[in-house]
Amino acid sequence: MPTPIKIDFVSDIACPWCAVGLASLQQALTNSADAVQATLHFQPFELNPDMPPGGEDINEHLARKYGGSPAQFEANRAAIRERGAAVGFTFNPAGRGRIYNTFNAHRLLHWAGQQGEAPQLALKRALLDARAISYTDPAAGGASGIYFAKLLERMGIADEINAKTKFPPPSGYSGMFLPTGEVDLAVQQVPELLHVPGIEIVGSLPGDLHMVTVFVVGIPADSAHPALARALIQRLRTPEVQALFRAKGLESA
Repeated sequence: MPTPIKIDFVSDIACPWCAVGLASLQQALTNSADAVQATLHFQPFELNPDMPPGGEDINEHLARKYGGSPAQFEANRAAIRERGAAVGFTFNPAGRGRIYNTFNAHRLLHWAGQQGEAPQLALKRALLDARAISYTDPAAGGASGIYFAKLLERMGIADEINAKTKFPPPSGYSGMFLPTGEVDLAVQQVPELLHVPGIEIVGSLPGDLHMVTVFVVGIPADSAHPALARALIQRLRTPEVQALFRAKGLESA
């Protein structure tokens, strides 16, 4: 009978060697499944807890922190890519241009851990493994895209995620790339994702990492039909209409 053990995996979510270590550990556990039954629990570690919100150029950061030249840094990245490939983990060939503080990414991972060890591991691997993701282009002015782009910066993973992002066309839906297999994850407001057939909506981002868009109804002071307007507002509060709102991905305040 396999021996049950618990493993605390201490890592930074944006650390490339941590990704290699996790893949190596999972490979070793798979190979020894007849002897060991392990559960993984992820503990946070910040390589750069004092990193400012805007991050830092990756080569400038490495030179300041460790010393070395751009040529040495590229050789190190090549070694990391080679080691990752050996354990089944593929790094983005373009690498990353900046490095960010990862505090908020650890908050998200902690929330996943509160749901159980399996969701925590799934979230960790989803962030590391996604080949490509899609969200609304913030340059197009969409509220969800602007917010998510800022959230990625807060989480310290903007460069890594944006390097593998496929933006939908104007007025398009990020979920449109899921059925075709062009992306693994899509982020957008729930009512917009509901328009895309053949996809699964996992849920909202946890805690204060998600954004709530509030719609408010008002009646002009000089309205010609204030009574009709108030009747419409009352109608919007009925259980039948509230149920319709929920079916369309909206919630009443």
